[in-house]
Amino acid sequence: LQSIQNMMSSNESLLKFTRSRAPAKLKNDVIIRVARGEKVERVPVWMLRQSGHYLPRFTDTCNMHSLEAIYKNPKLACDMTLLPLEHLDVDAVIVFADSFALLKILGIKVEPNKTGVLTISNPLMTPDDIDRLEKDVDFEQMLKPILDTISLVTYELDGRVPLIGFSLAPWTLLAYLIEGLGETKWFRAKSWLYLYQDTTHQLLNDLRGVVVDFLIHQYKAGAQVLMVIDSLAGTLGKKQFMDFCYPQLKEIAREIKQRLSSDITIILYTQGVHYALEELAGLDYQVIGIDWTIEPDVARAHIGGKKVLMGNLEPVALLADGEEIEKATNTMIRKFGVDRYIANVGDGIFPTTNLDNVKKFVDIVHAYKTR
Repeated sequence: LQSIQNMMSSNESLLKFTRSRAPAKLKNDVIIRVARGEKVERVPVWMLRQSGHYLPRFTDTCNMHSLEAIYKNPKLACDMTLLPLEHLDVDAVIVFADSFALLKILGIKVEPNKTGVLTISNPLMTPDDIDRLEKDVDFEQMLKPILDTISLVTYELDGRVPLIGFSLAPWTLLAYLIEGLGETKWFRAKSWLYLYQDTTHQLLNDLRGVVVDFLIHQYKAGAQVLMVIDSLAGTLGKKQFMDFCYPQLKEIAREIKQRLSSDITIILYTQGVHYALEELAGLDYQVIGIDWTIEPDVARAHIGGKKVLMGNLEPVALLADGEEIEKATNTMIRKFGVDRYIANVGDGIFPTTNLDNVKKFVDIVHAYKTR
């Protein structure tokens, strides 16, 4: 505990210094140039769950500190964010931050149980429970560790690669608010879409406002790219997706660009929304992330050539031998095409993945001929 307190004290001094500096010019801006539709010298690559247990020092740090302690300590979280760059020639890093931070500041208790599995002990059971949620959130204070982490990472990167800030999308947040965590078919959360439609729309609107504010604060803290993650969108059928998810995703992009800049790079990543690819193409996100269940050429055919696509190697493929990884990676790139494309995995990297295999994936992407 004392060592963490000492680190926190040194953090404050460093943060004051970093915030007094002008942002460094990006030395590697290939992802941002791709997002603008420019032709680039090579296919860029980064990975979902890029900071994870496949990195030995990540596991060592988690053995010394709980995830909650790392999230709350900007110096530790900064170190975890930058850790992939010690081993991999990736073209961006994503801030290492608590995915459930917005739930927590709304008053939802996300805590590990006796076996270490995260659980939510006070989900919303009925619309009456909405009154329990915190109102008038002070982002500067409540999310200070994340924003401080972003400031530190931006300083340490010194323009090496872009930093991605992220938030879960309104529907995904709402599903967790209602259902909790763990193995679930999302029955109770989805039932709200039928039983309490007006209330659900209003709550989604409120959550959208929180998401937009959160992302804007991350951008102002130093993130050059923003990402909206709707990982539970595929739990819905097309009608429910179009009625409850789609309008929120549309408004998030519109509001951010209206309040910041029309040029800001925003990535949208959804899972399981194979039935709405053409509709996703109509949203004002420069980059659309594709999960591993969708064939790249199918995604390109439905979304078209004007959008940048990101994805979508099945993470399990990185458990294979080098020859199989090379084959799968080259096939993926060929099907997506090298223009308006960012290579990635189609879901988070598995903890048991061999680091050498991840290196191989990155190197194969960068070696792919773009001309």
